[in-house]
Amino acid sequence: MPTISGITTLFLLFLVRVRLSCLVVCCIYQHSLLYARSYDPPCFCHCGSLSAFSLPVNGSSHNATTCRARTTPHARSINAIVRRTGHDHKTVLRWARRFVADASLQDRAHTGRPVSRMTPSMVYSIRRLVKGKRGQSTRRTAATIRARGTPISHCTVWRALKSDDLAPFAEPEAPLQRYGDKQRRLRFAAQQKERDWRRCVFADEKKFVCVSRPNRRNDVIWTDSPRTIKPLPRVAHSASINVYGAFSASGKCPLFFFSENLTARLYISILESTMLPAAQDWFEGGHWTYVHDNDPKHTSELTQDWLRTHVPEYITPEQWAPRSPDLNPIENIWALVARQVSLRQPKTVDALKRAVRAAWNAVMTEECCIAMADSMEARLAKLRKVRGAHTGY
Repeated sequence: MPTISGITTLFLLFLVRVRLSCLVVCCIYQHSLLYARSYDPPCFCHCGSLSAFSLPVNGSSHNATTCRARTTPHARSINAIVRRTGHDHKTVLRWARRFVADASLQDRAHTGRPVSRMTPSMVYSIRRLVKGKRGQSTRRTAATIRARGTPISHCTVWRALKSDDLAPFAEPEAPLQRYGDKQRRLRFAAQQKERDWRRCVFADEKKFVCVSRPNRRNDVIWTDSPRTIKPLPRVAHSASINVYGAFSASGKCPLFFFSENLTARLYISILESTMLPAAQDWFEGGHWTYVHDNDPKHTSELTQDWLRTHVPEYITPEQWAPRSPDLNPIENIWALVARQVSLRQPKTVDALKRAVRAAWNAVMTEECCIAMADSMEARLAKLRKVRGAHTGY
């Protein structure tokens, strides 16, 4: 049997947890003191009053007739609580019965979903911990918040960041610019402002490796057990092949594969066998411009002499901006080709050549060639906007 001091302590908790007005709490508290002086277990009936606090006399059984006959002040207090507070009769009676039945005001076990931790203040704290910082994963953020005393999972952190319109991005890589590079890039943008990029041939070389590792952020496998995923074989010294490619808004030229180191003489032979016949066919003797970067083989005297003799116009080493792969759209083409080749996972050099040739033909559609050539206008506009910094292309 709970004591009066125990009942008093329970009602202090009751003031915090029960969603009733102070009048309801005070009235039920008065009844608890009366109940604490009794020795028989209480009972309820549906007579509209708190008859639990009117005890049976001389061992007589409790019934509705007996309860209606009792008209003591505390037997009519439920209706008085209803009139004074304005709460529903069932609500007042339910909380009074819960206290008398359980002798406790602790919350009962909930069967629904736990209360969410994603409050506005929590979202703000997570945003401050994560936004704009490197290496701050959702698991590390959740561990930091748990150390502060708030139980939270990394999934909750993820939902909080998504609700605040934040998304994860990998830090992009850009060539390290040296002193004077920005000025030279801006000068290139000013000199080439009026050029017709649809009458330009864009060229470069690319190295492909057998069993290359694709982008880990895009190459994922959804499964319920990581053990079912077969490991990707890693080769210490895998075979590779070098490829020369070129394109314009009018089409693409055939690929040229070579395994030896590129020299100026080899570069000239590649131009004579692949690029020059294709360009003459595209522009039918008209004016066109050859675009390539400042690789040492491209800027050698032997290569420059050949270009002055066989090409109507080309971007000279003095005109081209150094360390500017974002200004040559064929770099984007090579990235798309490498993505498709990595999915095929060729094991031999011959299989690698077939994969590169198939990916080149699949990527270099007529629409893609035109779009890449036309993107030069946007690249130069972005270059001027960022004042010579990397454009992000």
